[in-house]
Amino acid sequence: MLTPEKMSTCGAATFTNLALSSGTLKAPFDGVLTRWRVDVGAPSGILGYKLRVLHPAGGASYIGAGTGPAQPALAAGVNLLTLPTPLPIQAGDIVAVDCPAGAPSPANNAAKPGSTFAFFNPMLADGKTAGPTNQIPGEEELFNADLVGVPAITSISPASGSTSGGAVVTITGTRLADVTGVTFGGVPATGVVPVSETEVRATAPAHPIGAAEVHAVNAAGSSPIVAADLFVYVDPPITISGFSQSHRTWRAGSKLAVISSSPAHKAPLGTTFSFGLDPQGRVVLAFAQKLPGRKVKGKCVPPVAKNEGKKACGRAVVRGRLSWTGHVGTNKVYFQGRTPSSKLKPGRYTVTATATNSGGVQSKSKPLAFTIVK
Repeated sequence: MLTPEKMSTCGAATFTNLALSSGTLKAPFDGVLTRWRVDVGAPSGILGYKLRVLHPAGGASYIGAGTGPAQPALAAGVNLLTLPTPLPIQAGDIVAVDCPAGAPSPANNAAKPGSTFAFFNPMLADGKTAGPTNQIPGEEELFNADLVGVPAITSISPASGSTSGGAVVTITGTRLADVTGVTFGGVPATGVVPVSETEVRATAPAHPIGAAEVHAVNAAGSSPIVAADLFVYVDPPITISGFSQSHRTWRAGSKLAVISSSPAHKAPLGTTFSFGLDPQGRVVLAFAQKLPGRKVKGKCVPPVAKNEGKKACGRAVVRGRLSWTGHVGTNKVYFQGRTPSSKLKPGRYTVTATATNSGGVQSKSKPLAFTIVK
């Protein structure tokens, strides 16, 4: 804004700046106008100003290309006016003000080298083409408007995350300062924070597995589809934690394993296996017996008379498995030595817990050793 030295009132006309001593005159890109400012020397009362878009029509002519609503009751000085509906504007267009007859003029008549003020009388209505009625050098209209352009995305980081959501994604590109929302595959993100013209952050929402287009949205529209805006949803890694047992040495019983999350009592026989699981997945407990063996051609094989002189080794022979769909959180298994296919005999064993998520990705194995006695 300029230091005001304004004309007293204006006639009914469309006023604009054809040149400025400093600052931007033409819209640098397509977008919308969301608010504007006008500096008047006195209250306007019921007289209402309108923001107008002028589109170059060749030569010295312009066409009225869009108008905002009347803005009455302005205070003396700078007024910040929000447009209830964003006003479209194209690259190369200029903005103008419709000033009603008798309203305080927002024009400055102090000498401003390089500035040219113009007016159209009658007002340049939308769809009408005309050249300025008059051009006056050294004068300037005291107004400007905020331009919001359609955002564009050039990269996202990270470019993948869990189907359960929660990843904080940094989106880089252009015209991101006025972003009001971000979507992942059409699902609104949370925690949207514009950082600058070139960066916005958002928390990815939950979404089915697969690639999702990321779009940044502002008053001018949604970012166009580009190869760099894909966010790939993957199944969260599945983990088994805190795998433990209540007893390392125990007697076998006759009951089948009981799977529960909250035991009501301690098993008088056997042991209780406990572990945490996240997320839900298919759990397998594999029971392998530790048996002596002999090293033959790099393999540990059962001891027989033919390999009696070979180096001793230890073998793990799978004797049974338990499998079920585990739930998120603590899982407990009361085990007395019976699986659906076998009953473990006295001896030394290793139980290995693994889990597989819905995408077929397996967790790291968790082993425990125990002994069954008579």
